[in-house]
Amino acid sequence: MFGEEGVGKNLSASRTTRSEGPVLTSLTVSDGTLTPAFSGAQLNYTVPDVPYGTRELTITATPETGGTVTFWHYPDGNIAELVDEDTETDGFQVSLDVGEKTVEVSVTKGSQYSDYRLEITRLKPTVSIRAISEGPVYEGETLEFEIKRSAATADSLTVRVLAMEVEVEVGAGHAKVLADEVN
Repeated sequence: MFGEEGVGKNLSASRTTRSEGPVLTSLTVSDGTLTPAFSGAQLNYTVPDVPYGTRELTITATPETGGTVTFWHYPDGNIAELVDEDTETDGFQVSLDVGEKTVEVSVTKGSQYSDYRLEITRLKPTVSIRAISEGPVYEGETLEFEIKRSAATADSLTVRVLAMEVEVEVGAGHAKVLADEVN
C-alpha cells in the first residue's frame, strides 16, 4: 500500500513474530512518557502526555547490530514513510498536531522486520482562571485574577467577568439571599 507522503512499505519482507524478528535495543521520546517502559520484546506503546507546547517530538530508536530503522505513519488511513523533520538534530523528529498520531518504528535485518507501534497524544491547550482578591469587592475597587495557560495556547485571551450583587437578609430561623447579575 502506498501513502501520499512517502514510499510504500516493503511488503516483500517476511512478517515475523517478536520472538523471531530483529529488535530495538532502546526506544526513547524527547517529551512525554513512553508507556510501558521500553522492553525489546514489547511492540506496543503509548505516549499519552506530550505537552501542548511540543510541536515536534524526537524519537530515538536504536536497532540491534546489523539492523536498520524506518519510521512510518498512517495519513488518511494509508501507510507512508515518515521524513525526519530536522536531519541536523540527533534522533528522528516527528511533527505533531493536537490529538493522536500513530508512528510505527520498523527494525529490519535482512528480510525480516519487527514493528514497534507508538500511539502519541499531543495534549490540548489548557487555561485556568481564579480570583486572587480576598474578601468582598465593593464598587470602585479592583478584582484581581490569576490566569495560567499552557505554552503558546493563543495569541490573545478574552476574559468575561460576571459579577453578582448580593444582599443577605437574616430573620428568625431563616435566611434569604437576593442577587442581581451585573455584566
